[in-house]
Amino acid sequence: MFYNRDEELSLLNERYANLSAGELIVIYGRRRVGKTELMRKFINTIEKSLYLYIDYASPLEVLDIISNDISRQSGDFVRFRDWDTFYSYISSRGGVVVIDEFQRLFEIDKKAVTRLQRIWDLELKDKPLMLVLVGSSIGMMRNAALSGTAPLYGRVTSTIKLQPLDYRSFRHFFSGMDEVKKAQLYAIFGGTLYYLEFVKKYETEDIRTIIHETVLKKGAPLQNEPLNLLHMELTEIARYNSILSAISSGKHTFKEISDYSGIETSNISYYIDNLSKLLELTVAADPVGGKKKSGRYAIKDNFFRFWYRFIFKNHAALEVSTTDKVMDIIMEHLNNYLAFAFEDIARELLVHYNGRTIKGHSIKFSTIGAWWNRTGDEIDICASGDGKMYLGKVKWTNRQVGCNVARQLVKKSEMVRGSGERIFMLVSRTGFTDKCIRYMDENEWIYLELKDITALFQES
Repeated sequence: MFYNRDEELSLLNERYANLSAGELIVIYGRRRVGKTELMRKFINTIEKSLYLYIDYASPLEVLDIISNDISRQSGDFVRFRDWDTFYSYISSRGGVVVIDEFQRLFEIDKKAVTRLQRIWDLELKDKPLMLVLVGSSIGMMRNAALSGTAPLYGRVTSTIKLQPLDYRSFRHFFSGMDEVKKAQLYAIFGGTLYYLEFVKKYETEDIRTIIHETVLKKGAPLQNEPLNLLHMELTEIARYNSILSAISSGKHTFKEISDYSGIETSNISYYIDNLSKLLELTVAADPVGGKKKSGRYAIKDNFFRFWYRFIFKNHAALEVSTTDKVMDIIMEHLNNYLAFAFEDIARELLVHYNGRTIKGHSIKFSTIGAWWNRTGDEIDICASGDGKMYLGKVKWTNRQVGCNVARQLVKKSEMVRGSGERIFMLVSRTGFTDKCIRYMDENEWIYLELKDITALFQES
């Protein structure tokens, strides 16, 4: 399925239309985000193009596979026994050459990358050739092409990093769906297109059925997806599982993660760095307006957050086919889980409207996140800049939000450091009591319910 890559496709088409000298383009991102589909869409209308896929094999076997692919796609009978001959061929041919899973060349035979560096400098950069290097291992692509010590550093003419869909784009993927259900599905499956293809098949079903068919039942397509991805990229999977399980259970500091997982605090940073830098599954954040040493770690990807929260801990039950029991656990705690994703949605909306107005209120800030302290006090939205600080509470409940929530927010705000005008904000799935609305109007608060968020995203 090809969706929502218009900007990237436009850039590639523009570079090809103006191709007169060498273009070395790097496209990278986590597995399943749609890199290969973008490439297929791009070269579909280009006659002089080659698509080459690198699999794990010996250097000579990889060259044989490349030779066969080129012979089949171009009609040229070729047989490469070394990298220089391959690069000379694409130099003379020109056009577009896509090398998918390029980072594997860096693992299989580093000479393949260093020879490309040399021949690019001597020859390829002056030829009408568009060489597109596509990679899934973010860390390896940096080592090969993007970091300061990489062989191809300084030669790349354009870099495209593909990300999962944000909520704004996700909403249009399920355009005819009820807004509550959209938010629920985004919280569970995130914005990875590969996952959403399976969800799309059941979009008319209820949440329980969608989870069962795509994740819970034996043989479900996404039942072991997080484990499969970790096995593709990392070793010592048990330790990564323990860390992700800890974070999904609400353990967010080094000490909490260490106590939960049994991994010494001195070793935690190595594993978290890999999860963050290689796979972009975790993210570290400091409290906005708080102490820097109070940083927390969170799982960035919604599906991984859901999977480690509900599936990983109940794998044994699923192995003996007791899916109903696991489903009951999920449905019992789903609303609490959804609250975190609703906070992300609210912050995304503010970022999208930064520099504009929301319901008559001018929005302008330079940093956004949440605030917390070591005693457990939290504020869901904290954004600051331009002499203002926005402080907000986000509620995902079936009940209207009352004045008590507003007053609690004001009370907690007294602990937040920072000067300038303070603007308060409440976000609610279901709305607010009349008394709360009067209070917020009198004090010039920003307040949004789900239907307001829907309208604002649609307007944008």
